[in-house]
Amino acid sequence: MKQDHLENLENSLVKEFRACQALLHLMREEQYALANGDVARLLAISEHKDALLDRLALLSKARQAQVAALSGAPGGDAPLDEMTTWDAETLDRLRRLSDGIQVLTSQARELVQANQALAATALKRAAAQQAGLISANQTSLPALFAAILDARDALDAQDSAAVRLAIDDLQKALNRIGGTVEHRPTRAFTAPAITETEVVASQPVSASSRNETNLIEAMASLYRQEKAYRAVLQTGSRLLTGA
Repeated sequence: MKQDHLENLENSLVKEFRACQALLHLMREEQYALANGDVARLLAISEHKDALLDRLALLSKARQAQVAALSGAPGGDAPLDEMTTWDAETLDRLRRLSDGIQVLTSQARELVQANQALAATALKRAAAQQAGLISANQTSLPALFAAILDARDALDAQDSAAVRLAIDDLQKALNRIGGTVEHRPTRAFTAPAITETEVVASQPVSASSRNETNLIEAMASLYRQEKAYRAVLQTGSRLLTGA
């Protein structure tokens, strides 16, 4: 029975060690994605981090239960060094695994703190850019939103004529806004103009249309940036607090 508990404990520690290795690798990937503004990658990494943190929490509980079963200490709080009745070779393996987990966790926490600082700075910048867009174009936005709602209603009604009119109104609203947006050098603020092709897939997009600025795409891009940076901050805080 004792040997079974020892084997289960060692297996849990091995799994926990490998999960910590995977987490550290993700943290390094996250730092690279932050440095390169790779929003899609940041969102994917945050999902993987959440899953890994869930797994680590389960493994930690299993380890504590196994230590408790072996030592009789409530909650599995007894350190491995106090298990003097265990086989010396087994105890040495378990200790090395436990020390390795602590080292990896410490390294991951250091990366989290650095990534948190990068994400917080990027989030403030994206929020400021979004606020600037809204402020600069607030007088034109009502017409834009009205055109969007008209286009939605026309699509729901499957009214091709109404769709064309709504798209025309939408393009006019975007053109009025474009003069303000197009001078911003941020890559996220450049996108094709909206045409009927994009809604009902009927006409090709002209070269001139492709060069026009689309405020909707700019705002959507900034929204995705905010979402990604908030995800980095949320998962990072979870790791730091052990939640």
